[in-house]
Amino acid sequence: MEAAEPFDAGLGMSKFTFTPLLLLGFLALIPWHSAVSESTAVPS
Repeated sequence: MEAAEPFDAGLGMSKFTFTPLLLLGFLALIPWHSAVSESTAVPS
């Protein structure tokens, strides 16, 4: 039993659904952030 994870209390599968969603969101945020910073860095 992993009691070290406080947010894994009675959910069980939450870790396996939350982690890929977080990774996908992070991977989707990288190109978006670079595109935004590029468009804001170059004054039109």
